[in-house]
Amino acid sequence: MLAAKRMGPRKPIDGPVSAHLIFSFERPSSWPKRRADRWKVARPDIDNLVKSVLDACNGIVYRDDAQVVVLVAEKVIIFDDEPHVRVDFTEIPQ
Repeated sequence: MLAAKRMGPRKPIDGPVSAHLIFSFERPSSWPKRRADRWKVARPDIDNLVKSVLDACNGIVYRDDAQVVVLVAEKVIIFDDEPHVRVDFTEIPQ
């Protein structure tokens, strides 16, 4: 898994965590090239996308996804790149 590779030998975060997730999707082929909408307002639902990422990072990035106390998530349409997910986790000082 990519999260384990990126974490390397570091131990999972013990304290509160902030998560910022950006899910980037291809422009639908049915859209005209001049259409410049940024937000993906169709399926998949953002809560399901977020849940899958947070669950996958349990025990790797943090001990449990209950530690995520700040969450920002976006679904965007991209025009000049491959579909991808960007995930940034930050330990919040107590």
